[in-house]
Amino acid sequence: MEFLWELYQQHRLLQAELNAGTAKRQAAESRLADYTLQARCDRLELVTHAMWTLLREKLGLREDELVSRVRELDLTDGRLDGRYERPPLQCPACGRTTGRRRPTCVYCGAELSLGEQERSET
Repeated sequence: MEFLWELYQQHRLLQAELNAGTAKRQAAESRLADYTLQARCDRLELVTHAMWTLLREKLGLREDELVSRVRELDLTDGRLDGRYERPPLQCPACGRTTGRRRPTCVYCGAELSLGEQERSET
């Protein structure tokens, strides 16, 4: 009986070690994902700042104009929440509303060209 108990305990120790290894690996992957996301945000901030300074220097735009446009775009979905969400597309073939992340209509399979997507936004 003692042998079985010892075998059971060995199994539990091995399982705990495996779980700890999995947790360490997941934590490392999470840190890498956080780092990658932060790097992308930093790059986006840099590019946005470069674009704004070019617009200001080349076209003479003012910061209050930028703030006004940001607010306008933010409100396109009816909420002032700091996010820009484009409205869904209407399929030119079947007329049903479909998501923007697909190149084809989810209902009829018609292709949604970039030109159709741009026209549906105006």
